[in-house]
Amino acid sequence: MDRKQGYFITHPNGLVSHYHLDDFTDPWLPASQKPVIMFNYGCARTSEMWYHWVPHFARDYIVIRRVSRGQGKSSFPKRHSPWSDQENNLYEGGYGYDIDVILDEIVDMLNQLGIQKVIFFGEATSGEVGHYLAAKNPDRPEAIMNLGTRGWNEALSKTPRTLLTHDAAYTEWLLTEAGKTTSEGLAGYVIFLTKLNSRQVIKDIDCPYLILAPTSSAVVPKAEIEWQASQAPNVKVVTIEAPGHEIFVEAADACIKATRDFLDDLKLQ
Repeated sequence: MDRKQGYFITHPNGLVSHYHLDDFTDPWLPASQKPVIMFNYGCARTSEMWYHWVPHFARDYIVIRRVSRGQGKSSFPKRHSPWSDQENNLYEGGYGYDIDVILDEIVDMLNQLGIQKVIFFGEATSGEVGHYLAAKNPDRPEAIMNLGTRGWNEALSKTPRTLLTHDAAYTEWLLTEAGKTTSEGLAGYVIFLTKLNSRQVIKDIDCPYLILAPTSSAVVPKAEIEWQASQAPNVKVVTIEAPGHEIFVEAADACIKATRDFLDDLKLQ
């Protein structure tokens, strides 16, 4: 496939992960001088939602936009348990839909692409995946970054101070993009998220950690941000002024600047 359509990785467990790769770094530079940043969105989004971030990073970084399990064109295992039974969660092939399996797939993607170290950027629920990656695979992330917290688009679009509701065209585009994920694929991922809680591993994050914290979100408690900052030994918190929760859209320029400043200070290149 071409760069616009993206690429696919087949994992040893048989599932397929879709991703986009943008690289406008100088072609003569060795791989050691081309840091890699992986953008991971939250729930019910697509990799297209990073469209305005890519140009700001792809000149200096290899940019990977990973599509989460069961969303977009990333495959998902057929569920054998009834959807009402969220305790057993049996899937075809004995797929263990948990954080360990998701981490194995992320690491396998890096391995297949020949990438040893990565900067992991997690938007919303993917921030918790980043916590686990840093805690359980400390040799892979050079840094992690977390933007916002949990939320689902259709509900958030009707909740004050969450989605960018004053832009009807954006809201319609966002919901259309989210609609590219099948209901079955999304449902499995949502069940996975309901059992995901990274609070117990934040203290084990040793790599540099950036938190972009919205000032006016209805779903990101200030106390939670402060607690996370008190747990991680190498954390930086940047407060982002915005009218709501979706700061990666509402305050994209401020978020991008804070991210670039953070990465520039690390001198990864």
